[in-house]
Amino acid sequence: MACRLANDPSGLFDVLGKKGDTPTVFIESDASLVATVSAATQNGVAVPILPGGRVKLRPLESNNILNLILLGVEAGNDIHLMEECGNSETVELSTKNVGGKPGQANPNMGFTIHAT
Repeated sequence: MACRLANDPSGLFDVLGKKGDTPTVFIESDASLVATVSAATQNGVAVPILPGGRVKLRPLESNNILNLILLGVEAGNDIHLMEECGNSETVELSTKNVGGKPGQANPNMGFTIHAT
């Protein structure tokens, strides 16, 4: 299976995709080997969390808001949104920084996905 998502070079959205695709995403952090997703919503609807903190997205609509609740992160950590493409292939889609003061990390992170 080939990768279905890509970084948006224009910066208008975090990620670009194709309507109807159902990609699987997850997070990585250079600062935390235990960073994972504990809950997720896509356009306000809960999506399943698979083993390893993988998130199986519902069919992509034109504009998608992916909200993730993270565990194992600290304020200042970089979080990489990754796609699982199959055959052990992954691709980095977007990187964001965990907000908050030390010891008070905000575990909620949102990403925008535009599909055409």
